[in-house]
Amino acid sequence: MPSRNEAGTIAGVCQTVIAAVDPVSIIGCDHSDDDRTVKEFLRACGDRGTALTSPRRGKGAQVACALQQLTHFDGIVVITDSDLLNPTEEVYRSLCLAVRDGASLAFPQYQRYWYEGNLTNHLVRPLCAAMFGEDVPQPIAGEMAMRASLAMEVLRAYSALPDPVRNSADAYGIDALIACIGLLSGGVVSTSLGATKLHAPSFGHIRDVFLGEMPILFHMGPRRLFGYADELAFDLLWEEIDEDRWRAMDTALAKFAGTEHSRELADIAVQIHREMASDRVVPERDLEQLWRSYVVQVRTYLDQCRNGNDQQMPEAFLQDRALAMLDRCRPA
Repeated sequence: MPSRNEAGTIAGVCQTVIAAVDPVSIIGCDHSDDDRTVKEFLRACGDRGTALTSPRRGKGAQVACALQQLTHFDGIVVITDSDLLNPTEEVYRSLCLAVRDGASLAFPQYQRYWYEGNLTNHLVRPLCAAMFGEDVPQPIAGEMAMRASLAMEVLRAYSALPDPVRNSADAYGIDALIACIGLLSGGVVSTSLGATKLHAPSFGHIRDVFLGEMPILFHMGPRRLFGYADELAFDLLWEEIDEDRWRAMDTALAKFAGTEHSRELADIAVQIHREMASDRVVPERDLEQLWRSYVVQVRTYLDQCRNGNDQQMPEAFLQDRALAMLDRCRPA
């Protein structure tokens, strides 16, 4: 359980995990500004908890620090965010059950509103489907369960990353690394949940998340695009987005949008994959071009869907853009 300044939420997450999974030991790896988060962690976990301090800042660095303690473990490894506002036992119980039933890696499939999960819906999910030939609706959701043997594969892959890519994995890119290792190994499942996920506001970190996940996805993805034969089905909850929330999201995106003409997101993503050098490190200029195109597409999506009268518009928009990417990635 990675954490940074999560004293207000970490105890609730720990208590939910303990209630859902028995027996359980929880390793918390913290890089906070003070000791309040660790104190709350230990208070909630009691003798079930082990508190570590990460030598480096970043979710991925903290996850790697915790995994290093599991080299002789042969059970189920669960990773969870520590900033959850509504942790539910169903999530952890269903993920562990999926692994007990034979999966090597299990992701949750939360109920999500149409304006949430933009990096997943617009880019990561369709690109993963094109690269690996398998659809995982929420591959960077933050919660997951895996066999201990797969966790050790993740740790080995993390240790072998070249420095520029390791920086991404040390940050938010650890989720993409785990997804890629699982998809390359096989046995990935998604568990449908009735739960939504509420966590600390993260939209202000959208560029950091993008710069963490995307270099990992391109670096770890297979050279040959497998393609995906079917359409991606999006099942999103609808509610009208209030003006203040939309304006905050659009303002955060607008400062990155720029004024130059942007190419289609699908075209840039496929070009980056096809032109990757042997070191599999995405050039900064290409990553920046992909980022700007992503921002344009998300701004268009949010604006069109909030002003539209059709509650199916978000799903239709995403299916159309996903199809464009999958069409460009179909094997010749």
